Amino acid sequence: MVKLRPFSKSDWMGFAGAEEFEDGSEPLIGEIRVADDWPENLESMDGGVVVVVDANGIEVVGEAGWYGYKVADDASKEDLLHIVNQLKEPLTTDQLEDLGFIPEFQDMQDEAIDKVVDQLLNQ
Repeated sequence: MVKLRPFSKSDWMGFAGAEEFEDGSEPLIGEIRVADDWPENLESMDGGVVVVVDANGIEVVGEAGWYGYKVADDASKEDLLHIVNQLKEPLTTDQLEDLGFIPEFQDMQDEAIDKVVDQLLNQ
């Protein structure tokens, strides 16, 4: 289970793109231990990943942002917290995908493809 806390000053430095919730409350951050088959070596993070919950949704971020997962960028704070409470240790990528998370690198690829297609169609 993820124990969340409000952002500290150093969290803001690491996740400067995080946004406050509509009610003005701070983003939340926590850590969760991952399964041994996680697709990234996390020895420097003690076998865990960071979970960020903010107005943009939920992000599960490994070392240096690799294998980030994201979900629910238009959900309410209450819905986001409900999803986070369903995360169980050790966390697996299958568990994330079952809850609707998508790999951020895939999301970024899709956005880049959409942008190129848009540009081609509007020439």
